[in-house]
Amino acid sequence: MKKTQKLYALILAGLLCLSLAACGSNAATTGENTDEAENAEPVEDAAPVEDAAGDETAESEETESELAAQPEPVEADAETMQALFLNCVGFGDTTEPAVKEAEAVYALVSCAQALDVAGMDEDATAELRAAIYEGYQALDEVQRAEFDANFSETLNSLANDAVEDYQSVADLFENAGLDDEMSALAARDNVVANWTTFGAYIVTRNAGNTTADTSDAE
Repeated sequence: MKKTQKLYALILAGLLCLSLAACGSNAATTGENTDEAENAEPVEDAAPVEDAAGDETAESEETESELAAQPEPVEADAETMQALFLNCVGFGDTTEPAVKEAEAVYALVSCAQALDVAGMDEDATAELRAAIYEGYQALDEVQRAEFDANFSETLNSLANDAVEDYQSVADLFENAGLDDEMSALAARDNVVANWTTFGAYIVTRNAGNTTADTSDAE
């Protein structure tokens, strides 16, 4: 009987030791975790994530704007000038002449900008003025008369307004579906000088005069 009691006592003592050891281990672990939490450096707020889709959209819009502002290359020859002048006639045959006027002005200013008329040297200027004269002469008599009237009464002044103060005529180009294109074109470098020089050449249409005479512009 005494042996049995001693055996139970030993077993209980062993269990008590194990329990105390486990408690000590848990307490140590908890203390370590607490110390680590107290000593840990504060985590900085994560940097805001940039809106990649928004950036791509903005870049796409800028690219489209730049492309819209860049006129198509043109040749400074008689055929090109004749085709350009033909855009400036026949408005009476349409139901919306104002739309045709806006299209004609856009074509004229685009041509001037693409050719960089104000930056031409003397030889290139002489060739352009000869092409303007020949292109004009290639029109028939009725077309020349209509071109003269349209250019002097509407197109020249509308083109001047478009490059110098686009917002004053923006509604005309918006109605023609050319608001983005014309506003971008009007914002290009040297567009005023290129157009006013080209417009003066069209007004004079004198192939022998290689110097722009802007005082004759109507």
